[in-house]
Amino acid sequence: MHFGLLTLQFKLFGCNSLKEKRSILRPMEHRLSKQFNISIAETGYQDSHEDAQITLGLVNNNSAFIQSELAMLEKWIEKYYPEITIYDQKLEII
Repeated sequence: MHFGLLTLQFKLFGCNSLKEKRSILRPMEHRLSKQFNISIAETGYQDSHEDAQITLGLVNNNSAFIQSELAMLEKWIEKYYPEITIYDQKLEII
């Protein structure tokens, strides 16, 4: 059994309040967890208007599947949420 974690740090340009930031993050998190059956949490920059960090978690028997699935999720976020600019990512497979 393998466990994969993908931590993404990104900018939300133009967000002027935490409420505005959450109005983007919460629907994205809900959609990701429902559509792809993954765990997701906001793990950093909770008090910043423009910066955010989320961590996606996935469990599977095949580490190659985990790696490809998490890479696909990063591209999915970039495609469906163009207001988000990912500037750092860290992938861990345990």
